[in-house]
Amino acid sequence: MTSDAERRARVHELLTETASRKLLRAGSSLALERAREAYALAHEAPKLVPWSALAAYRLAHLVLREPRTPERLEDADALFAEAAREPLLGPYPRIYRLALLQSLGAPRATIERVFGEAASAYNEWTRRPGGVSELPTAVSIQTDLFAMLELAGYFLGLDRAPLDGRGARQDEPYLRDTHWRLVGPDPALAYVSISEAMARAELDALTPTLRPAFVFLLPHDRSQSVLRVGDAAWEPLPHRAARLLACLLFGHATDARDLTERVVGADGPKEQTALRKVRQRLGEQLRALGVELPEEWVIYPAGKKPQLAPGLVVLGAVSDVGYADDDK
Repeated sequence: MTSDAERRARVHELLTETASRKLLRAGSSLALERAREAYALAHEAPKLVPWSALAAYRLAHLVLREPRTPERLEDADALFAEAAREPLLGPYPRIYRLALLQSLGAPRATIERVFGEAASAYNEWTRRPGGVSELPTAVSIQTDLFAMLELAGYFLGLDRAPLDGRGARQDEPYLRDTHWRLVGPDPALAYVSISEAMARAELDALTPTLRPAFVFLLPHDRSQSVLRVGDAAWEPLPHRAARLLACLLFGHATDARDLTERVVGADGPKEQTALRKVRQRLGEQLRALGVELPEEWVIYPAGKKPQLAPGLVVLGAVSDVGYADDDK
């Protein structure tokens, strides 16, 4: 039976394929087929948030590559309206909705309302981690130019052929700065490389479902690692403790010796003592925050990899750069 994490990985794979220049040059029908599959998968129960909104956004654009009949315009508008409910996408879905509402002859009041919502979404989005202010300048310019051409075509009802083959959409968060991974109770969570904005959004979306004892972040700058219990504020997390958690959840350490080397840099009496202190201090920090931990919350089953104690659910977002920093 496919797990939700494996379904998530398949949705990511399909959406990435729909943005492939090679696929789009072959015609929009193949991309549209994959986008519909991604949309359907993301909307199976339980719905994958925010992937369902991303799938709706991508599908809307591909629907508009087909002849723009009134029915298709209405379908695309409904998809953009769905995508607009996901803050991660910022103002983009509402901006594109404006072109469709104009073409569909929507009431002026409706267009003005959506325009106001787009302006508010823009203001909010630029203040979010991973928002437009964090995009590299070259990417921002390329994105804006392409989006302006595309939007002009939507407003004017023009043939989209001159833009075909240009599939990368930097306004879609899962295609931007994809150097983060989620880790948690299902190893398949780590299969997908995503952006920081996407990682943070997924932490919020998955927490009510997975009910982790706590969540943590190991960012590019490992000194800024943090953890959070429930709805409490983020707490500083020592970088070695963050690396210990990430290593256990990735399943990278083959045994106790390997775990020591990966977390503190070597395996000797001094390093083993250092790892015990990391584990002990993290346990004390978590218990002080109200987390119920067993006496031995990191276990070493015979013939198996080191792991968290059974029943201890932890969810994290890990930067590839922060995790790869081997300056112990």
